[in-house]
Amino acid sequence: MELTIDTGKMLNYNIPQMKEFVQQAVDELMKLKLFDLGITSVELERKQNKKSRLQAALNDCIYGSKPDKEFVKEFIKELLQQYYDITSIKINNIIPFERVEHLSVQDKFDILLHVYKKEYGYKALSVLIRKYDLDLLRKTEDVEYFFIDMDDINRIYKRESPVITYEDKYNIIVQRVYSLYKGYNVIDDIMDMQVDGLSCGVNGLPESFVQEHKSEYESVANTGAVRSYESIWLYFQGKSIHLKFLSLGSYDELQRVCQNVYKYGYPGQLSKVDGFKVNKLKDGSRVVVLRPDFCETWCFFIRKFDLPDISLPGLIKDKNCDLVIELIGFLVKGSMNTSVTGAQGSGKTTLLRAMIEHIYTPYTLRILEMAFELHVRKSYPNRNIVTIQETDAITGQAGLDVLKKTDGVVTIVGEVATDPVAAYMIQTAQVASLFTLFSHHAKKFPDLVMSLRNSLLKTNVFNNERIAEEQIISVLNFDIHMEKDISGKRYIERITECIPFEPGDFDIDDCSRNSYKTNNDSNENSGNSSNSNCSSNSNSNNSNSSNSSNSSNNSNSSNSSNNSSNNSNSSNNRNNSNSSNSSSSNSSNDNDPSNLDRLIKEAQYRYYERMLGGHSYTYRNIIEYDLIENAYVVKNRISDSNRKAMAKAMLREDQKLFAAFLDKEFGNLEESSGRCG
Repeated sequence: MELTIDTGKMLNYNIPQMKEFVQQAVDELMKLKLFDLGITSVELERKQNKKSRLQAALNDCIYGSKPDKEFVKEFIKELLQQYYDITSIKINNIIPFERVEHLSVQDKFDILLHVYKKEYGYKALSVLIRKYDLDLLRKTEDVEYFFIDMDDINRIYKRESPVITYEDKYNIIVQRVYSLYKGYNVIDDIMDMQVDGLSCGVNGLPESFVQEHKSEYESVANTGAVRSYESIWLYFQGKSIHLKFLSLGSYDELQRVCQNVYKYGYPGQLSKVDGFKVNKLKDGSRVVVLRPDFCETWCFFIRKFDLPDISLPGLIKDKNCDLVIELIGFLVKGSMNTSVTGAQGSGKTTLLRAMIEHIYTPYTLRILEMAFELHVRKSYPNRNIVTIQETDAITGQAGLDVLKKTDGVVTIVGEVATDPVAAYMIQTAQVASLFTLFSHHAKKFPDLVMSLRNSLLKTNVFNNERIAEEQIISVLNFDIHMEKDISGKRYIERITECIPFEPGDFDIDDCSRNSYKTNNDSNENSGNSSNSNCSSNSNSNNSNSSNSSNSSNNSNSSNSSNNSSNNSNSSNNRNNSNSSNSSSSNSSNDNDPSNLDRLIKEAQYRYYERMLGGHSYTYRNIIEYDLIENAYVVKNRISDSNRKAMAKAMLREDQKLFAAFLDKEFGNLEESSGRCG
């Protein structure tokens, strides 16, 4: 398309001026009336299509659309080639490619990233970081954290000594112009890389501080303190890495990027009244933007979900990792309701996606997410999978209700983050699916149960804490807890089994390794007391307390009738039978087996009532991670009830493998060495 541009005053060979030229050229093109060109209808249609395509690309490229970005970059390149005489000599005046000593640290980084991108694509930055160990914990100015500074880039550039062609140089210049025009400045190329996320404006002096306290700012600035627009952080494999060598250049540029990055799908205006926005980019990345006065400075956070197709062996490392990999596979094949817990960035979503590989192929999957993160269809395009997400108009509870009507066999909840979703997830696990997988932010297993219980109470599904807890533990079989240490290492801290206590099923050995069993050859009341030991029902507690009180009163009455000649024997019997009881028994009562058995059971009940804290379940770690040995260690056997349920749900061949696995890894372990909940 022919453009009429006054180039006499604009053809300056530097990036900012070239950006201004491109912006003016595009503006004139969008205003151009093609009907006035006097061209044929065929040519008119062709130019109209190109203009429409360019307009659409200009609108969508700022939302994270890579195809649209490449289209706009190609158009910019055509403009520069048409109006600029960028020879192999002049190109070095724009960026001093041939004079290393004059290259800025940003120039060197752009060149390195371009060279690596040609070979590794969007994995370029990840490869560069791993190759030079740029994700290691480092110390500077008595502070230990993750960072990459200009010394690192200078060192790497000197070592790599990249050789680039004229075409490479031109493409680097085009990218730089685009980043200022429609992109996100120095982070534009980084946003396309396969990393976990990116954030800006999260450290350094905010603009409000500079404006309101100029004298203080000047004194602080002399110490080399950074401004908030110089704050760029990379989220890489669970580690927040400070890119100290990059800067957006000004507060205005930070504000421009913040105001553009969240606008995909027109989520509304970011204003002082509405001081934050949570949205997504076109590629599915989640973006959160904060602004003053809600926040002290402009800042944004981008979380990318470009999860690699990774399997359990590629995810779980360290000594005895095969033990964990096999167990998780059998938990899934055994249709166990399993939670994956841990803090943000610990690897919950990645593990959850890897577990899906072990779900039997005929089973249909129904997935609910807050934002599309798992992208399971990309890995399993031939499987029956439907994924939905919450929207402003459709809640997670409504979404799960719909999924129950879609012939789903397995339900997966990407993140149980709200009370309604937690409540509905429990109900779905009970009646609407064969088994359920979900993730949660709980730190410990009792915290997980308590959080889910509270969600049931808050949503008025139940109004009794004990009944709500019983509903949860009836469908919660195992918890896999992820952890991330200060160095960024991710590992499975424990695999925990939840064991409900059933009335009449109580076995003391299920609660303590050092406890003992007693004979049940007692009277009916004594047997009922024993059976209720681990149910911890409040009514049962009151009843047993009353019985215990009556028993004590009867014993005291009996003691008062003893003659003085038996006082010494009564005192000895009192010490031998139970030092905590103030009452004594006469010789005939001491020799009564049923009475002795009743006293022992009452003592056991009180002990376990205190130990269980009123809970109706126990939990024990099947596998734990040994931080000293950096190895996974077997701690307890899986309960008989869950072993049988798992085997029943498996194919015959997997049943044999499961039995061999249990015999190999758990065969020599004591039957119960867990702890009470």
